[in-house]
Amino acid sequence: MNARLEQSQKVINIQSIRTLAQNVELVLTFVLLKQFTWDNRIVCMTHNKGILLGEFPYFFTCDTLNLYTDEKGFFI
Repeated sequence: MNARLEQSQKVINIQSIRTLAQNVELVLTFVLLKQFTWDNRIVCMTHNKGILLGEFPYFFTCDTLNLYTDEKGFFI
């Protein structure tokens, strides 16, 4: 009986570890998605502001994010 109980406990522990790993993966994916969305939003806002108003921060932000544009303002 103790052998079955120990085996069941091992299975439960393994399943708990798998669930924990999946939850961590989901959290990391969510964080990366939010970060990408935020970075993209900043680029789009500065991109529109730079084209419409011809302001310097557009080029500065693109340079700091390693994004560059061609002569028409499209990202390359």
